[in-house]
Amino acid sequence: MPSGGVRVPSGRRGAEASYGSARARETASTAEGTGTDAGGPGRGDETDPRRAHPERSCPGPRARGHPAVCGDRHDVSVEKGGRGHAPEDDRENPRGSGEGANRPGLRRVAGDLIYAAPRLLRKRTGKNEFTHASEFGVRRFDWTRSALPPRPWRGSQVQRRLLFAVLVIVFLVAAPPLLLGGGASAKTPPQPPGGFVDAIRFFQQPNQAQALVDLKSGAMDVYTFPLRSVADIAAAHSDPALRTADTYGFENDLFVNPVPVDQNQAPGVFNPFAIREVRQGLNYVIDRDYLNTNLFGGAGLPHAVTWNDASPEVVRDPFFFRDTNRGAGFDFDRGKTIISNALFAAGATYDGTWKWQGNPIVIPIVIRIDDFRRPLGDYVANQVESLGFSVNRRYMSAGGAFQTVYFGPPDTGAWMLYTEAWFSFLEVQRWPDSDLDFYNCGGEGSAIWSFYSPPPELRDVCSRLLFGRYASESERQALVEQGTALSLGESVRVWLVGSSTQPYSSRVTAIASDSQGGLFSPFSLRTARFASPGGTLAVGQRVQFISTFQPWQGFAFVYDAVIGQTFMDQGLSTHPRSGAFIPVRSVFETTTAGPSGTMAVPPDALTWDPSTMGFTTVPAGTTSMSKVRFHYTFGTWHDGVAGNMADVLYQIALIARRDRGDVSSHDFDAVNVHDRMFDNLFRGLKVIDPTTLDLYIDYWHVDPSFIASAADVWPATPWEVGELAMATTLHDHTRVSELTAAFDGLDAIDLAKGPAVEFMDREISSGNITTRGPSVTRPPGFESYVTQSEAEARWTALQSWRTAHGHYFVSNGPYFLDSVDPAASQATVRNFAGYPFPRDRWEALLDPPVPNLAIDPIDDVQQGDEASVSMFTRVNGKLFDDATVHFRIQAVGSPDTLLSGIPDHVGKGEWQADLTADFTRNLAPGTYSFQAASSANANFVVAFADRTFRIVSANNAMSPMFVTSIESAPTPSAAPIQLGAAAWDDRGSARISISFCGSG
Repeated sequence: MPSGGVRVPSGRRGAEASYGSARARETASTAEGTGTDAGGPGRGDETDPRRAHPERSCPGPRARGHPAVCGDRHDVSVEKGGRGHAPEDDRENPRGSGEGANRPGLRRVAGDLIYAAPRLLRKRTGKNEFTHASEFGVRRFDWTRSALPPRPWRGSQVQRRLLFAVLVIVFLVAAPPLLLGGGASAKTPPQPPGGFVDAIRFFQQPNQAQALVDLKSGAMDVYTFPLRSVADIAAAHSDPALRTADTYGFENDLFVNPVPVDQNQAPGVFNPFAIREVRQGLNYVIDRDYLNTNLFGGAGLPHAVTWNDASPEVVRDPFFFRDTNRGAGFDFDRGKTIISNALFAAGATYDGTWKWQGNPIVIPIVIRIDDFRRPLGDYVANQVESLGFSVNRRYMSAGGAFQTVYFGPPDTGAWMLYTEAWFSFLEVQRWPDSDLDFYNCGGEGSAIWSFYSPPPELRDVCSRLLFGRYASESERQALVEQGTALSLGESVRVWLVGSSTQPYSSRVTAIASDSQGGLFSPFSLRTARFASPGGTLAVGQRVQFISTFQPWQGFAFVYDAVIGQTFMDQGLSTHPRSGAFIPVRSVFETTTAGPSGTMAVPPDALTWDPSTMGFTTVPAGTTSMSKVRFHYTFGTWHDGVAGNMADVLYQIALIARRDRGDVSSHDFDAVNVHDRMFDNLFRGLKVIDPTTLDLYIDYWHVDPSFIASAADVWPATPWEVGELAMATTLHDHTRVSELTAAFDGLDAIDLAKGPAVEFMDREISSGNITTRGPSVTRPPGFESYVTQSEAEARWTALQSWRTAHGHYFVSNGPYFLDSVDPAASQATVRNFAGYPFPRDRWEALLDPPVPNLAIDPIDDVQQGDEASVSMFTRVNGKLFDDATVHFRIQAVGSPDTLLSGIPDHVGKGEWQADLTADFTRNLAPGTYSFQAASSANANFVVAFADRTFRIVSANNAMSPMFVTSIESAPTPSAAPIQLGAAAWDDRGSARISISFCGSG
């Protein structure tokens, strides 16, 4: 995965995010030259959107103004390659960041590009398609394809109408208050509201070695930039003054060029990796455990498949993934044999070195010099040389690597292996449906895919997952496992280790982290605190203020998103360990008739009509696949104004206006991915009471929480902020999108900094926005929803806020944006006393349980007898219930599974698998392996345990014992005589018989 691909905050498009305004590009350019490990266009810390499909949305802030970055993997050039679907150099761009990234399918898609750097190469390739390149990689983003929701096959209209029984899944999120917080009516908090500290100060520190010094001295408390050098990672792990968030979202891999060399361009040059079996053999010659130990201090997760063991994907069938990883594990001799056989078959010769047509076979390896990928690349080069190849080590920074690997012709022999890295997730991805397509079927858009085509079977799997063409979780699982095997067979990418280390001071006594995104989680800084309440938390970041601060198409850069998610609330957010969507301000119930049925939308439901600029009843006969009922906790906005249902209805109206109304006529890219999808899927709304809203959407997903996320339209700003900002676009002073702003030579909307703030001032001073009187400005079509007095009060509060804080970014999170200083590259947020939830609301996220697993000893089982096996899950020595356990039985030495399933939960932390008489009767006498796997339901890290047992014949229940040693008998001299013997079998018991022979 190319490092450097970061996703945009949910819902953003990569193009706009990456390109940005001229000012943003200048800032990025300046920042780019300062980091010790930076290297390339965007340095990989931004977000890189990859998916536009609700089913694969990424849990993170949404397109609508939630900065959390999530999404599929982002390639982080910065060293991480985050599988965000950008070449390695884009790793730091999380895979699904962006406003839409947080929404199921919608949110993940958002990870639009995120590196706003001068080297960022973007070119328009068609009416609906752009190609993005950043330090983290390249990705082609098709607006049309991304904006249209992928839906499973639904059958014909007749078939659907024949489904009289509608399958209804009601998913009411009812969890302990600590986990999900209050609902529509929150009780008096047991602790003060808001955050744990008085203020959070964000500042720029591109040098990670200096950051470690600052953390120890007290100048810094948290450093969000993942460490990139082996020395710094080791120092952070060993220093008692530091702590680390060690997670797994930064993926390292080898990008393998499968394209044969064009002999007209490079006569005599031979690419052995154009041979499928040679690519496969690479898996065996790389010792992933060695890399993990020596480069990452053992803190990573080695893996050969697309996902590491902390991914929810692995938890669904842990044995399949364990077997697959083991099957492709380190075995140098095996790999050498596979590669040698393939080369001989291709006509190569070997005389101590490999030759083709008499020419030495030279392997050009592009090795990134920006971080630990340099020693990683040297290790790979050494292993390749050990196979008998000559190696050309091409050391490059991000820019050169990108031009060679992602943009250059792949058939000239300029490169054959590349040390990629991806920042796969800023938030854990529960349903990463686009990953196989992105990495193995051309989704990331690099040059090789114009020359190399995956097998049809793999392309079919990639497409079906990408567009959600499955009707059940079991059907999806079959596709995932088929695609995993097929992609490993192709090995265009050879996965190595997932590891990310973010340091913080030991003065910080608690902080939540995401299993993939680490401290990029929206819950991290919300839970951070010192031993004593209050204080100012000093947060260092690699770079800041690259993207715009606004909820509609802003926060495209990951570090800007980190700031935004402290002061903006989402309706739903992704659980940092399970990847499921959980309520923040919107408790939800999901009812669905999908995937093949529909439900009637009530005739009095409303929808927005852009032609009349108002709400109207839905057309007769309108149907949808699902309904989501939201129970909102409004509270007050940061300027003291009470939030209400009008703010939510305005959000729905503004989505339509930005997608196909008055705003879109001035800015064709004014809507982010999530919101575009919502507008496409939305079928009607019905207000139930002042805090309850029903939304009908024509969308289905196997996970009800993802349906809710697709329908989530919780606003990040009050309606008056939206109207004021949109007025600057309607009067052609600004654009919503950074992309169109760049095209039109204007500034993008920014609520906190830059010329856009002054343009908003002028809208009021010029009278375009009326703040008092009968003609007071209200949203079009909202005269019946907003009274004159309420509108006047809101405009007064907003102007007072502008005077006090110097900006217009009023929001609703536990902290409020107090000040922004772009010149000093600093921003400060302060605790919001009016927040409706207590500061300890997310305490349950601090110490995610990782249960260990034990299997009781298993007695011999006689053929035809029943038996049971007991397993126990414990956390810190205490029995633990909230886990999922799988088991299987295999004959020792055989890969065939004889029995598998989920054991019964029979007591606290105790699980039991029953072996029936019919099952044991059909087993041949011998030794069998009972294997179990477990993970906490709120933390997808898998633990395994194995135990052997014997099946004994019904006719010979007592099996012979094997004596291993008997001491020689001493010469009798005096009584008593002591003889010693030892014997054992695989059960640990022994029976000894001693006989005396002879005379005397």
